[in-house]
Amino acid sequence: MEGEKLDKLSNEIEKKYSYEYNSDVFSNDYYQFLEDEFSKASTLDALLKYFYEARIGEYKTEHEVWNRIITQPNQGAVYKVLTKLHNEYDVGDEIDMAIMEQIKIPINKRKLLLLKQQNNAKEEAELHYIEKYEINNDFFYFIGPNDKSFKVKLYIPIEKEDYINDIIKIMEILHQMYQEDCKQLGNCKFRLGISNDNGTFRMVEEAVPKFIKLLDEKTTILSDSKTEPNMLLPTMQTPSGAKVGVMPDFGGSYLMFSATIIEGYVNYCVSNKNYPNLEGLSEYANYLSQKINDDSDTSKCLKRWGGFDEEGVHTYFTIFNDVISNQIVLNEQEGGKIK
Repeated sequence: MEGEKLDKLSNEIEKKYSYEYNSDVFSNDYYQFLEDEFSKASTLDALLKYFYEARIGEYKTEHEVWNRIITQPNQGAVYKVLTKLHNEYDVGDEIDMAIMEQIKIPINKRKLLLLKQQNNAKEEAELHYIEKYEINNDFFYFIGPNDKSFKVKLYIPIEKEDYINDIIKIMEILHQMYQEDCKQLGNCKFRLGISNDNGTFRMVEEAVPKFIKLLDEKTTILSDSKTEPNMLLPTMQTPSGAKVGVMPDFGGSYLMFSATIIEGYVNYCVSNKNYPNLEGLSEYANYLSQKINDDSDTSKCLKRWGGFDEEGVHTYFTIFNDVISNQIVLNEQEGGKIK
């Protein structure tokens, strides 16, 4: 009976799965609506304005669900717009089938158990590698060693039109790097919803040039990218000219850390009837950094997203303020140009 289940699963993969990623799923009105909304918050200035006007009732959209998302005080709403997260579409099943069929590695633990029961399991060392894949509600993971030495986190925007195939190509590179030296890779993950930071890769600092080189040699993912990394991320430029987000890694989420600050600042501006601006955001972030050890919900939240690490929280505040300062300088330079 179990053999029949495996045969049925194999047939379903062969008959129903198209290896070419179907971008038509994004062509409906709602996804176009999301693209339009995200474009209204394409800079940090515009993002502050977007949420402030939504909170005071001056801005409404045609979608009631989206109205609730952006008007209710919740850093998750800011995070969604910051990352341009399309989590209404889940590519988990497609990733599952693609990896099983193309890389020959089952990543679903239920299917792995089924294979074991059929005595079709690989040797113990290979099984250890198989079990390094996991899908949860939000991400597809490559599970690397949980080690404090993984201090670099790269963010690579992967184009939605070829998302599944690009994930497969990147997984083959991760597979190669892991086989050569398993200690150079930490947890790497791909969002199941499309975003501008949908590939996140933890590794030792020495592995970064090799990873970028392999991406350039074996794929066109970086050279073909039209998507800018998240506006709050520091970036590095690759040899192909692409921008990749790069951060020190303290185990938390810098982007949710940043969204928490922005959310608090917008709500502060609403309460005090002050129109938001970048200078005010910087002052608010400095205020929070001095109050980080109080018992407020905001401080607890910032510590959580900073990885419960004093060094991480301090570093994230520094990076956040550096990004704002750079944006202020750019705005001043733009304003000083001859029209």
